Amino acid sequence: MLKITLIVTSLLFLIFPIRAQNNKQATSVKRHDNLLNAKTAQQKIKALLELGEYHYSISNQHIYLKSIDSAFYYAQRAASLSEAINYKIGIGESYLLSSKIYINTGAANKAIQFAQQAVDLFSKLKDGNNIARSYMALVKARGTQEDISVSISLAQKAYTLYEHSGKKLEQANALVEIAYLKMGLGNMEAAKTNFKYSLALYRECNYKKTQRVYSLLGMAYLQMGAYKESLENSLQAVKLLESNNDTSVSAAEIYNYVAITYNQLQDIKRSNEYFQRAYRISARFNETELNTMILTNIIQTFINLNKDKEAILYLKKLEKDIDKMDEPSRILLISRALRVYTEVSDFKSAKKYNDEAIKKLKEQQSGNNTNLILYPSIIRYLIKSAQYSKARNYVANYKKISEKNKDKKRLQEIHMTLFQLDSIESKFLSAIQEYKLQQTYKDSLFSQEKNKQIAELQIKFETEKKDKDLVLKEQQNKLLRKQGELQKTKLSKANLLKNIGFGSMALFLLIIALLFAGYRLKHKTNRILESQKGEINQKNVALQKLVVEKEWLLKEIHHRVKNNLQMVMSLLKVQSHHLKDPAVISALKESQNRIHSMSLIHKKLYQSENVMSVNMSVYIQELVEYFQSTFDMDRRIQFSLDLEAIDLDTSQAVPLGLILNEAITNSIKHAFAGKESGLISVSFKCSGQDHIRMSIMDNGVGISDDFEDLGFKSLGMKLIQGFSTDLDAKLLIKNESGLLIDIEFPYNQ
Repeated sequence: MLKITLIVTSLLFLIFPIRAQNNKQATSVKRHDNLLNAKTAQQKIKALLELGEYHYSISNQHIYLKSIDSAFYYAQRAASLSEAINYKIGIGESYLLSSKIYINTGAANKAIQFAQQAVDLFSKLKDGNNIARSYMALVKARGTQEDISVSISLAQKAYTLYEHSGKKLEQANALVEIAYLKMGLGNMEAAKTNFKYSLALYRECNYKKTQRVYSLLGMAYLQMGAYKESLENSLQAVKLLESNNDTSVSAAEIYNYVAITYNQLQDIKRSNEYFQRAYRISARFNETELNTMILTNIIQTFINLNKDKEAILYLKKLEKDIDKMDEPSRILLISRALRVYTEVSDFKSAKKYNDEAIKKLKEQQSGNNTNLILYPSIIRYLIKSAQYSKARNYVANYKKISEKNKDKKRLQEIHMTLFQLDSIESKFLSAIQEYKLQQTYKDSLFSQEKNKQIAELQIKFETEKKDKDLVLKEQQNKLLRKQGELQKTKLSKANLLKNIGFGSMALFLLIIALLFAGYRLKHKTNRILESQKGEINQKNVALQKLVVEKEWLLKEIHHRVKNNLQMVMSLLKVQSHHLKDPAVISALKESQNRIHSMSLIHKKLYQSENVMSVNMSVYIQELVEYFQSTFDMDRRIQFSLDLEAIDLDTSQAVPLGLILNEAITNSIKHAFAGKESGLISVSFKCSGQDHIRMSIMDNGVGISDDFEDLGFKSLGMKLIQGFSTDLDAKLLIKNESGLLIDIEFPYNQ
């Protein structure tokens, strides 16, 4: 489970129903009764093995943690009794049960040992079915940390044995395991083929619980960059698990994979929703791998959102248990910890994890790609710590593996990294080439048509879910109506028995005739209404389709505008490297900032549901964060924000963003000369019912009363005055313990 996610991602208390506990207790009592009532030794061995399997099956739940000890006890008793009567089948079954138990306790070597003993024993007995079962147990015990090619060979042997014996369900299970292991080797095309064939076998067996297969197939498509197919199969997995009422560990794994898919599609809202669903289920189970996987994915989400404090908070919780983790969990934690500490510039802590990550890569067996997740974190650390030569070496290795796996998403990230390295080292021609390559990969992953298809898939999924809910509700209503009609019939019969007579028969027939006529009239009316409803629905669907297409076109326009502005910024940045005049460089930098404020507007528009307005609270926060990261202030200048969540039309948002850009830039450059620290306060609130006030104030040196002497005929102040006029705003500039720029303008709702 976690091993495949290691490849893909380099990208709450629950109340247990009393009925469920009672069912488990009843099952346990029944199996104990079977043991007590066993008449022969073989019957007793069978009952012991059933009890062991039962306790093993519930041992991963927090409230049944001690059940693993009970499972081990019954396995040993079954083995001892089988050896006492020389019952070979019983001995082999106890080996298989013991192997599963040792996997659960993390004793991989013991698990492999018992599985191999089962293979040897059943091979001597020439028991083909149990030989196949033993091969699959050995594959499970080996995991993906051993030589994966050997595990694939073992699973293929099991598949062949099942094929010869005509056991198609077991044959399909073996094929799923083969595909899963091939994903570990990075051979996604072969894995995809195997998964599809396994689904065909399941259909032949009329086996419906195939949600995990669809989920893994979705992950294979995700690795291949086929996002539409990935989402389609992932959503099919969700539909199946929900229709089967699956709340097992597998459900948490599936929700986690769906969340990863949405994360790759940059749909952070739905990604977080499915991560939370996964965690709500996994929290019930004692599954270290699964919980580590989900929590580290949540940490990665916080990193992507620049919420470093939250990421560190979750990371500290996991670091306490690192010594208890198995190898895959440890690798995932090392990758996340290295990335987090690198982003917060804690290079001492980051170096410790970087050394561990490099060690893990060296230990990795040839052809095994489970440690691939370590590369991006190592490369990020080396770049931020200015070890550019080493970074290029790891990028080269990472690129070689990704090209072999035909992984478009990783190749896009790799070329973006090379663009950054070339830019840092002033290799501008090469940097431009790398930027074009990453853009090519990005466009192949996120074309307008693909985005539209993905959106249609999501709409289809949600519509089907709503339709299903409506059908269930209608069935419940029908049941209630039938019950009501039945009760009504009983009452009618009772009344008729009291009042029946020849004289009332004619009246009764007349009532029946009237009811029938009323029914026909109602039926006719309903048909007319249904016809009208159908026409209305068709028109609504057509209108909805037009609205969706319009919104996609607007988003595409804003996306292209934002990309063009980003390209202009990049060109200005490259140009500034070739200039020596500080005044010209400063002017270019100011132009970059102005362009960024406009680019950010367009970014917000194409990322939001509403393409006509911008949430100014979020926009101002991101713009301030940009200034903090752009200007080298050594944290001596702090920002205080007092913002209301107000949506503005682009006609007001763009000039307001440029005014804010000019005001903050002016304060940073001039207000705190000779001062060790400073504070810039930004307020954005409603003023009355139809006006908005924005204030930018610093506690700097202020200005003299003679504005002309301070350069208020500069381009920046002209822009502020010009944009204020465009907004029909009242502009106030004065000293108030520093410089205060106050703008009040009408709110175009």
